[in-house]
Amino acid sequence: MRIDKYIIIIVFALSIVFAMVYQIIFIKNAYTNAEVNVETDFIRLFQNTFLDFEQNDNTTYPQRVSTGILKQSGRFMYHFNSKDFEHEILSHKKKDSLLVPLSKNEFENFCALLEKNNLSKRNVLKYEIDYLPFSEYRNFGQININADLLLTQRSGIFSVSINNYQSYVFSKIKNVIISSFVFFIVIITSSFLLIRKYINEKKISRFKDEFINNLTHELQTPVTISSLALEKLSTELLNNQGHYRYASIAKQENSKIGNLTKRILELAELDKKSMKRSFVDIDTSVLEILDRSQLLLDEKDTFSTDFNHQNIQLNTDKEQFLDLLDNLINNAIKYSKTPRIISIKTFVKKRNVVLTIRDNGIGIPEEFRKKVFDPFFKVPTDNVHEIKSHGLGLNYVSKIVKRMNGTISLSSEVDKGTVINITLPYDN
Repeated sequence: MRIDKYIIIIVFALSIVFAMVYQIIFIKNAYTNAEVNVETDFIRLFQNTFLDFEQNDNTTYPQRVSTGILKQSGRFMYHFNSKDFEHEILSHKKKDSLLVPLSKNEFENFCALLEKNNLSKRNVLKYEIDYLPFSEYRNFGQININADLLLTQRSGIFSVSINNYQSYVFSKIKNVIISSFVFFIVIITSSFLLIRKYINEKKISRFKDEFINNLTHELQTPVTISSLALEKLSTELLNNQGHYRYASIAKQENSKIGNLTKRILELAELDKKSMKRSFVDIDTSVLEILDRSQLLLDEKDTFSTDFNHQNIQLNTDKEQFLDLLDNLINNAIKYSKTPRIISIKTFVKKRNVVLTIRDNGIGIPEEFRKKVFDPFFKVPTDNVHEIKSHGLGLNYVSKIVKRMNGTISLSSEVDKGTVINITLPYDN
């Protein structure tokens, strides 16, 4: 249980770390994309405003010069160092030397129109803008350092500083942040609930196993004592047939209770018991169980074996393997119709030993075939008292097969019989 506790803590911690890392990367990528959009939004706003401004411009100089981008905040592709920037400005000055720069009134009108267009947008950019004509060029080196955006239009350069840069970026990705936060909470909550459910199930399973162990141990003592008492009573009542008959019935029923408690105890302790591996001869084991089962057979019954190999020895727990065979062979006898026809076949297929047990029993309807390995499941029959079963045998067998790293399957036809196939790994 202590190991399970550490595993749960590690899994929970890893799930939190994974969720956090994933969300941080996701938000970082969204933030980077939003940074591009901030300046792109302003550039688009600037361009559209300047087009509106030129359409309303009544001056004698309707020069239409497309917007040029000299610098885009230093984060992206439009960026010059001081020397290159000076060279770029001089080339613009030479090229646009004949163009008339914006007057002070024109610049103020342009700024008013720009602000009007900005306020009409859902997300408002807070900025400071200045205009410097190329004709008045002195030294623009400091502008290149301070400005977020440097845009050219007509015969001058516009220097823009965005004041609410960070808040504008976050306004663009607020839905992403909220959804990421919700996703993170969902991951943490789901992990917590799953782990809590797992812990509760482990507790319930432990309490169940402890209850079964205590109950079966408590039952074994009175069953053993009553068996001895009934054995003594049967001996003393040999001369009294009537009383002897009742004592024999009590003895048989007491034996059933003993077998049931033993089976429940075996199931409860199976996972806790370590496998005592040794080399087990599969043919000898089958014949040993068949010899034990002879008393359950009639003269008309047929029991056949087909060992299609030589001296196969499994490296497994002998006691558990014998229990597996005992359960399967007794089930075949119990559920077969008289006269019973039961066959057992073993053969090697690649690196596996295949054990097949076929009977001519009542069969299993298709809707119940996947459930027969569940604990306490019994196939419904017309007469519930016809066959005594507690639904534990095949569940016990399936657990043993799983511990041996094997597989178990069955095929069946109603009123024709059932075939149990067990495949166990075998390395010759």
